[in-house]
Amino acid sequence: MCYNASYDAERAFKKAIRDELNPDVRADLERKHEEWKQKNPDIYTEKPASIKKDQRFFTSAFEHDAFPIAYFEGSKQFGFMQWGLVPRWCRSEDKALKLWNQCINARSETMFEKPSFKASSLDRRCVIYMTGFFEYHHQGSKRIPFFIQDSEADTMLVGGLWEEATIVSKVWRTFTIVTVPANDKMSLIHNNPKNPNRMPLILRPDQVDEWINPTQPGNKPAMDRLKSDLILPYPSDGLKYTSVAQLQGKAGVGDSEKAHEVHAYPELDILV
Repeated sequence: MCYNASYDAERAFKKAIRDELNPDVRADLERKHEEWKQKNPDIYTEKPASIKKDQRFFTSAFEHDAFPIAYFEGSKQFGFMQWGLVPRWCRSEDKALKLWNQCINARSETMFEKPSFKASSLDRRCVIYMTGFFEYHHQGSKRIPFFIQDSEADTMLVGGLWEEATIVSKVWRTFTIVTVPANDKMSLIHNNPKNPNRMPLILRPDQVDEWINPTQPGNKPAMDRLKSDLILPYPSDGLKYTSVAQLQGKAGVGDSEKAHEVHAYPELDILV
């Protein structure tokens, strides 16, 4: 499961530009970045980061924030979509609001068959740019939160699915995070009895284009390659695992820089 994460749109733009090998796509990204900065002048001010729309240190999927996304729509694109997928066939607002909260994650093992994800699994895969995600370690009656980041980069590339649905003349652009079996260290952390040993699908920069490019129905070699080479747990040593302060509730640090700072728990029974 992955229900909590953080993002920084400015970092996401810079990483997307830095990683892009196609000069035409890079030029388009640079143009979009400049346009975005003009529309968001507060990103370089002293305004507290926690109240900027372009940066969240901690957010819940159920807040449906708009994360920076790379996706394919005729060509490679970069934009913002809200967390919680609403399938393209949905036409009722009541149904959309329900699915919004139900389709936070898509299990890689079943996403090619489930009605909510089947179509987008083929032709609307995306990459979500995060600074990291949060998971809880269950220890007796306690839940100890961890912040997980890329060990070598300030932005993590997470595989997902996206959709566009038109509901009562309003266009909804939404995404879900694909989850896979956990690596060894994530298995220690993510021990939720209800759904243990899961983690988001994390990609390398050189896998982004292959992931977002559509797959034709019936193209078994392409499907086999996705499943064997891309849909895999990220190596344990490729991530940094930090125990952090309680995030929610009266004593929670919430959407603040403290959500990313080390907080020691003497009673913690795992070593990662």
